[in-house]
Amino acid sequence: MSRLNYQIVDLDQHYYEPEDCFTRHIEAKYRNRAVHVARPNESSVGRAYLEDEPISFLASFPSDSFLGPGAKIPYFMRRPADVDETTHRLQDFPEYRDKDARLDLMDRQNTQATVMLPALGICVEKQLRRQAPEMLYPHLRAFNRFLEDDWGYGYKQRIFSVAMLSLFNRDEAVKELDRVIKEGARIIHIHAMPTGTGYAPADPYYDDFWSRVNEAQLLVALHAGDSGIAYEEFGAAWGYRPGQQLFKMVPFQRYACFMERPTMDMIASLVFDNFFGRFPKIKLLSIENGSRWIPFLLQEIEHAHYFSRIKDRCGLLNEDPRDVLRRHLFVTPFVEDDVQQAMNCLGSGQIVLGSDFPHGEGTPKPEDFLDYVDGLSEEEKRLFMRENNARLLGLDVSA
Repeated sequence: MSRLNYQIVDLDQHYYEPEDCFTRHIEAKYRNRAVHVARPNESSVGRAYLEDEPISFLASFPSDSFLGPGAKIPYFMRRPADVDETTHRLQDFPEYRDKDARLDLMDRQNTQATVMLPALGICVEKQLRRQAPEMLYPHLRAFNRFLEDDWGYGYKQRIFSVAMLSLFNRDEAVKELDRVIKEGARIIHIHAMPTGTGYAPADPYYDDFWSRVNEAQLLVALHAGDSGIAYEEFGAAWGYRPGQQLFKMVPFQRYACFMERPTMDMIASLVFDNFFGRFPKIKLLSIENGSRWIPFLLQEIEHAHYFSRIKDRCGLLNEDPRDVLRRHLFVTPFVEDDVQQAMNCLGSGQIVLGSDFPHGEGTPKPEDFLDYVDGLSEEEKRLFMRENNARLLGLDVSA
């Protein structure tokens, strides 16, 4: 039985992809080179490959071997000996691969609606850029069409899957953006990484893309993932071997090249280029990057804005950048983060639930995040668990 007298809206849940999530719809000329799964035998744990090279960020194909929901929370709460290392396979969990089975589970978990994100699909862009850049957008198109087949962009106004896009090729980005908008996409994902074109994400070079996002009032998600060639090269410049797997980064790489640092850099770039002044209907949602960095980012962007008044390509930002983010940025904290501190810094309306269910790093079920927000008032809990999130998805807050 639920502890709440209202339904949850969760802004970070995941599906596990089938093996053909890229190959099902990719153009025929790329099919033999596309991201695929290989395994020594049918019962073995597979690995994802691009052409003949393994996807370096992942040790295995996520759908073949994953921990149960919440299994790693003891690790994040500094009790590593209590982690349940039991692994599972997708074939045993229809709710992780079928939208109607997922709705049944959401009913049992008191969840009205959720944002759905990939496991594999968020980990391939860097390698495609480097190894086969001509195949990046064929892969994104193919992946989005798999999403449209299997999950939809707003299934029964309850499951909101995120269309995957990239700024690496502006013209292809505009074409695929137009297509997914017509298919009903409400949320798009862009990696927090340099574009690879020599232009900043909010440079006027991309105005055709962002004006469409603004007109459609899409939510732009920045989910943790492989942070790209520039950050890999940054780590290498400090003497650290590039190409590390997700859970094999050395401490400096984890600090400087993953999650918080790229996310802060991306947000700062957008703010200083007056992105939200030029595209005021766009909201930015940071997912699975935690919230510990919020006080530092707010302090540093105000400091940089005050001390550097040099007019750049987009003109000067004429208001406190902290106020910009308090209107346009939304953040999902981790269970180990101080949610009250995040609300105090950014505003109680900007901090939102992202359970990461059913990943091992997430909570056993979305409602279990309540165990980590004891310091919030009942009103703040409702904002965090439902109201802020429902507003972002355009749902009735009072339902």
